[in-house]
Amino acid sequence: MAALPDRIPAFQLNAAGLLVDVVPAMESIAQPGEGVYHVPAGATVEHLPEGWITTERTDSGFFDWQGHWPDDKWPRFNGHAWELVTRPVAPAQAAPTPVEKLAAFLAENPDVSALINANTTPSA
Repeated sequence: MAALPDRIPAFQLNAAGLLVDVVPAMESIAQPGEGVYHVPAGATVEHLPEGWITTERTDSGFFDWQGHWPDDKWPRFNGHAWELVTRPVAPAQAAPTPVEKLAAFLAENPDVSALINANTTPSA
C-alpha cells in the first residue's frame, strides 16, 4: 500500500481576504517529495508572521489552530502579505417579523393574551 500524501497548512480566506480557517494542502501524488501541494481554492500557503498563529496537525490530518492577535484585529491576506485589520463586526440581526413582534408582546402581556383567548375561544 502506498504512503498517504503529506499535508501542509493552508490558510483559507473569505472573499475579502480575511482568515477563515486552517485547512490541509495535500502533497501532489504525481510529484512526491518535490514540494508540490494542491492548495484549496481561496486559500494561501503564505505563512502568517511569526507569533500570529500556532498550528498543530491532528491525527485525522487536519489542523487545530490558535490565533495570537488583539481582540479588535483580524488577519487579512492582501495578495502579497498578511496585515492586521480592524476586526469585522457581525451585521445586526434582521428586525423581527410582525408575527414575532406579536408573540413577544403577548408573552410580555398575559392579560391581553387572556382577553384575546376569552373572546376567540369557541363556546361549547
